[in-house]
Amino acid sequence: MTAGQKAAILGDIAGIKGYEEEMYQMIAKSIDESDIDILVTFGPDSRRLGTMVKKPIRMIHCTNREELDKAVKSLKKEGVQAFLFKGSRIRRLEESIKAAFPLVYYRMMIPEKAKFYFAVLCGAIPEF
Repeated sequence: MTAGQKAAILGDIAGIKGYEEEMYQMIAKSIDESDIDILVTFGPDSRRLGTMVKKPIRMIHCTNREELDKAVKSLKKEGVQAFLFKGSRIRRLEESIKAAFPLVYYRMMIPEKAKFYFAVLCGAIPEF
């Protein structure tokens, strides 16, 4: 049963050549310390998060847009309470947001806002 649960949909990270492993480790640690219940990864590089996250969590890996859209729609239908979408522009996660939430489409292009919403999803109160 997924009603009331929180899902993070995370795509590959680009533009940080040489720091990818460190960044994925930081993300995995944040997920371990959060109240995220479901992790959906999209893209070949983000798949490594599945091996880095230590807490018991439902994990889904998607290799293409069709799989991702199907997974997100399925989680929405199951009653997932909150979704966090974050990834590099190369993964175009906004397409999946538009597909699953056509009436509630937001583009978060400011990193500070993305950090704020990630903190809220994880149950933390960000400092201003």
